[in-house]
Amino acid sequence: MQLFIVTGANKGIGNQVLKDVALLTKEPTKILLTARDTARGETAVKNMMEEIKDKLPENVTIEFHQLDIQSKPSVDSFVAYLDKTYGKQCIDLLVNNAGYAVFGRPDPDGAIATTTINTNYFGTVYLTEALLEYMKPRSRIVFVSSGVAKYLNAAYEIQPAYFVKKYTSTEQMDKYLTDYIAAAQRGEIENGAPSPSYCVSKAALTTYVWLLSQRFKSDPRKILFLSCCPGWTKTDSAGDDAPLTLPEGAKTPVYLSTHSYDELYVNNGRYFHLCAMEDW
Repeated sequence: MQLFIVTGANKGIGNQVLKDVALLTKEPTKILLTARDTARGETAVKNMMEEIKDKLPENVTIEFHQLDIQSKPSVDSFVAYLDKTYGKQCIDLLVNNAGYAVFGRPDPDGAIATTTINTNYFGTVYLTEALLEYMKPRSRIVFVSSGVAKYLNAAYEIQPAYFVKKYTSTEQMDKYLTDYIAAAQRGEIENGAPSPSYCVSKAALTTYVWLLSQRFKSDPRKILFLSCCPGWTKTDSAGDDAPLTLPEGAKTPVYLSTHSYDELYVNNGRYFHLCAMEDW
């Protein structure tokens, strides 16, 4: 049996990715829909099953499990559940979708920057590191990142290309982002559109994926690590002015989750947009 996990999947892009992947799956598979809020997560599973039950392969099941990537105890509890229920090397696909974004709102005390970076970077990294020993051979981890800083020509210092060149270890990025949060809490960083803290968190995440691929280059499991930008998609955080529908926004993460492993592995650690690898 395959085991898939999609974080932040009670709504938005994560929900759409899970649904599309479930419908494309041909082998016996259990998919865990995770979300911070139990009631919303359980409702999401119920609604999804009502929507796709007639199209869902009979050997594919979808279940909810609570997971808040901002909370280390929540992550630890989730990992303990996996260990007890499935054992080591049990995961075929992990989609790190859970994230946080607030654009344009004033952030005088740095609360938005703090939550943004703690969720998009530190929380995602903590979960990923905890699950690495649970990844099967030829498994894959897909990170929903963003290229908004690149596409909107934001300051080079908050773009992925800058981070990939500057930071050669997660320890370096951790220090930079910790200092960044402290500066935001002192009122030294102004929130805007695009949010600089969002851009920084996603640039760091994209760089982390590249560093992971290098770190695990000699691992016999040959885990596939890929990051992607879904594009500006209609979600609660992106707003209704976004040009892409949820199925359109989910297209690249779904592609990375389901396309030929061997064809994707030649670009291990890289960043994708519109179902194609892009330069940082």
